Amino acid sequence: MTVTAPPEVSDEIRKVYADHVAEINKREVSSSENFDKAVLTFSSAGLALSVGFLKDFVPIQSATAPWTLYWSWALFTAATCATIISFLVSSQALEAQKGHAYAYYMQGDDDALKRGNAWDRGTRVLNNTSGGSFLIAMVLSVVFISINLETGSAMKDSNTQHSDSSAELLKKGLTVPTMQLVQRPPAQPASGQTTPASTPASTPARK
Repeated sequence: MTVTAPPEVSDEIRKVYADHVAEINKREVSSSENFDKAVLTFSSAGLALSVGFLKDFVPIQSATAPWTLYWSWALFTAATCATIISFLVSSQALEAQKGHAYAYYMQGDDDALKRGNAWDRGTRVLNNTSGGSFLIAMVLSVVFISINLETGSAMKDSNTQHSDSSAELLKKGLTVPTMQLVQRPPAQPASGQTTPASTPASTPARK
């Protein structure tokens, strides 16, 4: 079996190859940097919204159409999982693309230019899945909140009134009882003191 030597690679082709690999590396770094941000965005934004509504407005036991909330949670979870997996698949797609680029630019394999990348197709499917799941989950969350908003507001007002009444009772302390008026006996003279004699009333002179 004869081995064909790779063709001579010009400096221009080397530069194009280097630029292409640099672009792939830049996208790979960007993908890694956004990994945590994407996970936090998907997991916190939607789930915190729905859970916070249940906590502050209406319990799930008395909520209307709870299936919308359950499905939104499931879709938020699916969107998060699809996003995480997409980053892993994207990393494999970038590695495969590096191999295609090396075969085309450095080895003169013209078929590598049209060679498909299964990892890249998987990344696109996962991105579409995560985006669609997130949008549907957001719609279901809005539907659930809209349906239960009036009930939740009424329950919150009732709880607020009850809390205000309790707070008012706590603010009102016990009043001081009114002292009853009593009749006191005449004061007794102290020992060693004499009571001044009462001056008899003057009688009118008789004519």
